[in-house]
Amino acid sequence: MNWIKKINVRSTVIVVAVVIVPILIYRFLSKANHDYSITDAFSALADLSMAIAAFLGLLVAKKWQREATLNKSIDISIAILTESIPRINGLFVPTVYAKTIETYMVSLKNNQPTNFDLIIGFRNLIRPYGNIIEQESDSLKKLRTELKSLYSMSWIVNDKHKVNFDKYVKLISKCVQMEIELNIYILSVLSAWNINFDDDSRAYRNLTWNLSENHNVFECIRLSKEILRIKEDFYEHLKVMNVDSMSIFDVFEHQN
Repeated sequence: MNWIKKINVRSTVIVVAVVIVPILIYRFLSKANHDYSITDAFSALADLSMAIAAFLGLLVAKKWQREATLNKSIDISIAILTESIPRINGLFVPTVYAKTIETYMVSLKNNQPTNFDLIIGFRNLIRPYGNIIEQESDSLKKLRTELKSLYSMSWIVNDKHKVNFDKYVKLISKCVQMEIELNIYILSVLSAWNINFDDDSRAYRNLTWNLSENHNVFECIRLSKEILRIKEDFYEHLKVMNVDSMSIFDVFEHQN
């Protein structure tokens, strides 16, 4: 590598200086002071050599640290563009669960009464939804951690892409927040029959409810509509970002 070649050149110069300078100093001092011995000259040479070696070691350590930081920053940048963002896109673009929830909740609002068979059918359709929300939340945390790690090493999203990246994170953050809230309201609806996403062993199977004026149902409809709108915005924003055509050096830069 170039920096190693530079260090080798420096080392050669330093070694030559280490050998020649003390000899010249010794010749000068020996003429000026007959008590100055060759032992003193070699002692001075040893002290000078140690000082130069320490200085050279410091130069090498600083250069190695910069190289290591650069390599780590590049690895994180690559992971963001090739792993984290594609994973997030795969989780957030689909709208099947939000649409299913909206459809069913509108049906519960319009139909009187609602029986166990209808509610258990709905529960079975959306059972994986909680796990998907958890994956979305974990992916968002991972992206934030990666961006924070880059910032700690003085790497940032450049001005050209910063607005798009900020909006990207803001959209998925808002979506996760609303999906968690929606999941809570769904569980409140299910609890009327004493069931949850995983257990219906103690369900009130003969119970019917009129949910046409139920607050939890209204909130499920509102939130599912809002989530669908956010997902549409997210999908359109992906087209603007065009991540597939980006290189890490287009997006990230070192902050001086």
